[in-house]
Amino acid sequence: MKNSTNSIGSLCLHLAGNEYQNLVSALSALSEEDLKREVIIQYGQEDWNRMLRVNASENETYEVRVISRLLIQVAAHYGYHAGQIVLPSKLLKDTDENITGQYH
Repeated sequence: MKNSTNSIGSLCLHLAGNEYQNLVSALSALSEEDLKREVIIQYGQEDWNRMLRVNASENETYEVRVISRLLIQVAAHYGYHAGQIVLPSKLLKDTDENITGQYH
């Protein structure tokens, strides 16, 4: 694998952190009206600047998102990285079998 490839452990930590930041810190019990509400997602300055490759000040490190769209983005984000985790797992195991025991 290339040096630029994220490790399976790093991807798992990334998803856990993303779940906490986007869901636990921003959302609670949701009603239909809540799904239309905007929330502010705060980021640490170092993370924000690395993520967007900018040099933002501390008071610029946030996004405003509509909750329904945020939920879709988080689900898509998980699917994207799940594929990155499954491929190297299969390569490391060196098998054609499904690594989860489920076939789709």
